[in-house]
Amino acid sequence: MALEAYCDEWPLSDGYAARVELHQVYPLLVHAILFGGSYAAAATRAARQAVARARL
Repeated sequence: MALEAYCDEWPLSDGYAARVELHQVYPLLVHAILFGGSYAAAATRAARQAVARARL
């Protein structure tokens, strides 16, 4: 897998997986504005997951 090869050379910081949804929110919102469709639901889902992880 490409991520494993990347991590072999440049290890990711602790907790990176918990931040993935947060970093996906903005691009998903842009896509929701430009293209509509399911992007709004995906942005909402990513934002809710990011908030839920932050509360842990």
